[in-house]
Amino acid sequence: MSTQVEESIAQVLTKNVDLFTWLAFDMLGTDPEYHYQPLTICPKARLIAQRKRKLNPKRTKFVDEKEKKLLNTGFIREEKYTSWLANVVMVNNSKGK
Repeated sequence: MSTQVEESIAQVLTKNVDLFTWLAFDMLGTDPEYHYQPLTICPKARLIAQRKRKLNPKRTKFVDEKEKKLLNTGFIREEKYTSWLANVVMVNNSKGK
């Protein structure tokens, strides 16, 4: 990519920085219907509760921090169920973190 093209792209990004968001927490005021994703569950499937597993303390702290941020911004809400549904599964992102 030429220097001129890079500078042009940088100018557009700088001019429109308010249009971009890098984290879910930066998207306050976004209509939930826009990013809502319902769970698709087969009506014929049998319900099976998983055995609750504990995460190691480092991962538990990380999950708790992310959960609090998402709850505070209104991206997720707490649901009450009579039995345990599923364990937390941590997945590395594309950068390996």
